[in-house]
Amino acid sequence: MTIYRGSSNDDCGRTTILLPNRDRVVLTVNAQATTPPVNLCPVADVQQASAVAALSQPRLPRRAVVAPPGALLSLDVCALNLDSALARVPGLDSQRRHTAFGGWSCLYGADPALSDAPFVTIEVQRMGPFDGPTTVIDGRAAAAFPGGPTVTPQCTVDLAQRSFAGIFQSPRIEVLAITVHTSDSVSSQDQCPIASAIAQAAGTALPPPPN
Repeated sequence: MTIYRGSSNDDCGRTTILLPNRDRVVLTVNAQATTPPVNLCPVADVQQASAVAALSQPRLPRRAVVAPPGALLSLDVCALNLDSALARVPGLDSQRRHTAFGGWSCLYGADPALSDAPFVTIEVQRMGPFDGPTTVIDGRAAAAFPGGPTVTPQCTVDLAQRSFAGIFQSPRIEVLAITVHTSDSVSSQDQCPIASAIAQAAGTALPPPPN
């Protein structure tokens, strides 16, 4: 990995770590204005050393947390057995996959050698409650979101796993978001049935939702 950081106090507030796969990790340090100003560089040194130690491991360490019933906190999305459902995407190489966000995200396909490569992204996300039409997939509320005319034709199906109280007790839901792109020649709306079928298969592989 390569580290980019200046030597002045102002430069120490931002460190960029370039990983071998070309992903970037950006570290920032801030302090309230004081007289004399806080020297950010020693703080950044400790922050950088800690980050490099973690990034040097085969995978990032997971926090030891007790997950609420039915939560997806420990889910490794790429480990879900979805090959049969993913085969519904024409031309998708489901063995070409990239995991991210501590296992909460998996990208299938997206072969850069192809001009219009099919792909599927499955991610654990948290958001506000659905505010539009929903359906039921594998006993869970689900909502489909076809892409708009200004984006690559694709469809996302959000599969709700559980509800919980967020900051200030605001209602939140934890979802598994399945995004499918088959081809630029297929409308976003027409890609939703495939996204729903993958959501159906994924639902059977998830922990049972809490009652």
